Amino acid sequence: MAKRAHERRKEPRQARSRATVDYILEAAAQILSEVGSGGLTTNRIAERAGVAVASLYQYFPNKQAILDVLFEMQLSEERDEFARRSTTLQEKSVREAIREAVRSAIEVHARRPTLVRSILRALPFVGTRDLHVRARQEVVDAVTTAMRARENELRPMKSVAMRAFLVVHAVEAAIHDAAGERPEYLTDPAFADELAELVGRFLLED
Repeated sequence: MAKRAHERRKEPRQARSRATVDYILEAAAQILSEVGSGGLTTNRIAERAGVAVASLYQYFPNKQAILDVLFEMQLSEERDEFARRSTTLQEKSVREAIREAVRSAIEVHARRPTLVRSILRALPFVGTRDLHVRARQEVVDAVTTAMRARENELRPMKSVAMRAFLVVHAVEAAIHDAAGERPEYLTDPAFADELAELVGRFLLED
């Protein structure tokens, strides 16, 4: 199968090559956080990483491939955080589980809000939309499973899967828009409380 134009050229196997790729990705993340994707170039990334441009091209054909990997890393962090919290949330009341799940989702984005914002803005141009859709569906599936396990505690619904879809998309949209337009909200406890209240009113009886 032919590689995508933005796909990484080769995987680093030795410690030295893995370190080089790490330097490249961290340099790209720093530049994105500082100036956004418009100021991201392979020359600037290589200079910040302290490597030759030729070394960068051994692993990445262009800056879009680097953005792809950064986006995959962000998604992986979100999925790992969700999976880590899932077990403990089962032991809490539904309302408290909603609050903690919302706070957790916000915290992942709040760690590097400028980077998240830059990646999201570049998303239409880097060919990762399908990856985003698949990753989000994994979260929808997990939320659907959690809701079905406690369906008797929730407001009656015609479709658990549909309501899970709405919850995940609504929360994600609110957090992403905050990262892009009101990054200070991501560290404001009131934002988490209001978003959790919104989800709670949608899922629970008064």
